[in-house]
Amino acid sequence: MNQDGTMAPTFNMDPYAILNVDRDASEAKIQSSYKSLSRALHPDKQPPGASREIAQEVFVLFKNAQEILTDPVLRQVYDDHGNEAVRIVKMSMHSPDPEMLYPTLLKYHQLDQKKKAKEYIQKALETAGIERSDHQIQVQTTVELPCSTESTVFLGEGSEPINIPELSGASISVSSTSSSTSKWDMTVGVSSEIDKGKGRSSGSIGIGYKPQQGTQINANADLSNFTRFSLGTTRTLANNTILTATARSIPNSRKMALSLVSHRNLWRNQLRGTWALGVGSDLSMHYSLLSLTTLWNDFPAITAKINLGVNHFPIKLSAKHKLDGENHIGLVSFGWGPSGIELKALLSRAITAYANLSLGIKHATHSGLTWLIQLERGGFTFRVPISISSIISPAYAEKMIYMSFLTYLLDSVIGETIQDASKELLHSETNENLDSKSESHKTQDFAEQQVQLMKNTAILNMEREQQRNGLVIYQARYFVEQGPSVDVSTQLQFWVRNGVLQLPSGSKSHLMGFYTLMKPPSKRKNRWWRRWQATDKILPVPQLCIRYASGDSTYEITIQDTEALFLPNDEAVALGAR
Repeated sequence: MNQDGTMAPTFNMDPYAILNVDRDASEAKIQSSYKSLSRALHPDKQPPGASREIAQEVFVLFKNAQEILTDPVLRQVYDDHGNEAVRIVKMSMHSPDPEMLYPTLLKYHQLDQKKKAKEYIQKALETAGIERSDHQIQVQTTVELPCSTESTVFLGEGSEPINIPELSGASISVSSTSSSTSKWDMTVGVSSEIDKGKGRSSGSIGIGYKPQQGTQINANADLSNFTRFSLGTTRTLANNTILTATARSIPNSRKMALSLVSHRNLWRNQLRGTWALGVGSDLSMHYSLLSLTTLWNDFPAITAKINLGVNHFPIKLSAKHKLDGENHIGLVSFGWGPSGIELKALLSRAITAYANLSLGIKHATHSGLTWLIQLERGGFTFRVPISISSIISPAYAEKMIYMSFLTYLLDSVIGETIQDASKELLHSETNENLDSKSESHKTQDFAEQQVQLMKNTAILNMEREQQRNGLVIYQARYFVEQGPSVDVSTQLQFWVRNGVLQLPSGSKSHLMGFYTLMKPPSKRKNRWWRRWQATDKILPVPQLCIRYASGDSTYEITIQDTEALFLPNDEAVALGAR
């Protein structure tokens, strides 16, 4: 609790930094550090009042750190996915259901199957998602502007000037999901479409409830010309199998439709299989689907689908592969059906941390040649499919070859243009997303309160070290060049033990008594469209400069923020006699 009566802030803590232990520290080392902190900073050792309340907050801080690092399940989850994933896993720690997340992970650890535990938590988090706050609103928006060049001059044919593609329609859909608690959420959506001068719109509302982790119940209503209602449940099992059962009303009928969907890993997690079946209450077949996707590392993800009643292409094959890194993906697909064939090729490239630009072409017997352009950023998707030519148009093959070459050329130019800038933008955008939230970093006030608690122990340590001619911190600065600086002499002297000071690798801003020196630029001044420019700057890296005495001499050393520290250090510069 702060001195003004408000609760001390929470933040994305690093338990290793809080306990001042290395990433590979043994449980004995972790327990030793925890006991040392407990003896020095226990609330019962503080006088009644504000100091004791602050000490209680700090005690909870390193107690949580100790719980994470001494539990093999939570430690692995933190190492791989961070604090938010730890919070999700801890929700099932005391569940009697052996199929829940924590009991399943614990079983893998007890069998010394850490690799399986890692794969399981990865897939479980990808499936379920991670809730970022107790109350959140997520908005998904899709805008599509179909265009056509079929009535215009293509690539300078004839004597007429080349015209821009004509807009042939428009559609927009917006959905908003609000989660007020960890169990309830509500989704409201609207959509509108204009096609050939005719417009139509619809709305939807849905409510979701999670009675326990791994189980979701959804009730939805589609409000259009034909109102439909549905009620469904989804269950995620320990082996990452997902089962969904949904009952739907059929417009203008007293009959119901029932659908069953299953997703599961097959053949020792080498394949991901999906099957779905839809039947009516009179047992009539509505649709069926069977899909298999390979999960081989370093090889294309190949998907084969067979369906009846889902779309116009009952047989579909596709392959997706990372072309030259995580941020550049190629997709090729082939579909066959009674109406003909469909071929699609797409190149997708990350242009910032959360923005992807996709370019491609599609050939279909019924619609001809279409150039595909899509921009995705966060929950916003903008599509522009441009109809280039019908299949019976002259020089159709030449147009397909030209558009394929143009798509590849544009993708290459974009890749070369943003190659250097994207690394900087990905880093700065990720930092901004993390640091901009009040729960993601320490505040200066809370850090200063910690220093007050550490001061008495630091003074005692200094007196003991002076008596034995040991390690004494004269001055320590945590600073940014041409930027803010803070004195951290007390914080470092607090950790001196028997003439030695050790600090783990990683940002020092997570250590007790430290805080983030520089925040990212305000989003108000750094809107998303500015991220297309290469002028965004990465925040300067803090440094730690220490002047100390050890033995009969005085030394000085400066290290980068993420470097580990060990004092006395042979690389320190000798300044003279003590």
